[in-house]
Amino acid sequence: ILTTMSEAVVVTNDVLEIEYVNAEAEKLFHSDSRSLYSRSITQIFNNGHNLQSLRDRMMSGDTTPTTQSIEDMTIENINEKRYLRILASPISRSSTIEGFIFVISDVTLLQQAYIELEAAKTGVERIVEERTSELRQAQQKLLEADKLKSEFIMLASHNLRTPLAAIQGYTEILSTSALEDMQKTAVSGLNVSNKRLSSLIDDLLTISSIEAGDHPLQQKITGANELLQEIANETELVASGTTNSLSVEINVGDAQILGNPNRLKAAFNNIFDNAFKFTQHGTITFSAVKADNNLVITISDTGIGIKSDEISKLFTKFHRGTDTLNYNFEGKGLGLYVAKLFITEHRGTVTVQSTENHGTTVVITIPLAE
Repeated sequence: ILTTMSEAVVVTNDVLEIEYVNAEAEKLFHSDSRSLYSRSITQIFNNGHNLQSLRDRMMSGDTTPTTQSIEDMTIENINEKRYLRILASPISRSSTIEGFIFVISDVTLLQQAYIELEAAKTGVERIVEERTSELRQAQQKLLEADKLKSEFIMLASHNLRTPLAAIQGYTEILSTSALEDMQKTAVSGLNVSNKRLSSLIDDLLTISSIEAGDHPLQQKITGANELLQEIANETELVASGTTNSLSVEINVGDAQILGNPNRLKAAFNNIFDNAFKFTQHGTITFSAVKADNNLVITISDTGIGIKSDEISKLFTKFHRGTDTLNYNFEGKGLGLYVAKLFITEHRGTVTVQSTENHGTTVVITIPLAE
């Protein structure tokens, strides 16, 4: 059995003098059994004192596990590192220890693989730390750039308001003057363009103000039915000027919400604006119900729909869908972004489902007042 074992086996007497080695031990020590006989096993290893300590412990009757891992060892006459695992067992007769059996496993390849793995792990960790640091720096630069951009937009918008107000005043004066038809058309076009620019500036200032947290949301308890009916009435007036019809179904009972009615109206109006803009000779549906302490409002249309890859971009700043460009619809790309900002302010959520050429459904959820 000892001859066929794949581990090196060494048998010693009670003072650790070698009395037997098997073939694997001869290979491990690069010596034959004759040259090893009667030598102390502690002389075979560069740190053999570990084995002496192990022997003394067992001789004293210590019954703790006798596996001794001896790493970074060099064997006599061999100048390469060896990593060995040694299992020692006493040979007893009548409670007297007469010798020891050492079973030695060469785990050098396993240990080297472990060392390489640890080195690779350290290298990966260093790379991850470096990349993380780079990402943090890049993120900080982006935040600083975004802050500068917001400050620039706010500053530019404020500075544009004064000359725009002057232009608006002069165009109103001109519109009441005696003008020729061509002049009236020019003044009317100037007035429309001025209003569009003023609307864009108002939106930009609103966004900058909300993002900067300069004006906290002023909230009050509002009856949901009253607010939604008011929105429905205003939307019916809009629908009357289009080729679309409006269907309204509001069943919210005496539900109340804590919020800012003006901002909620603006959010819904922006969503309705898109519904009417992208629907021709269709139906806009406005419905609201109570569900699990929430107000659930649904605005759906039968319009041109939205491409699936565009839905995730709907509520981002300055985004205009590809169909918007194809159909030449006007828009600043801010309406839905502002709508989501206002809804999020009220701890609400907004989701969109759409299929091309089959319409779009927007679902808004707002918590009811406790």
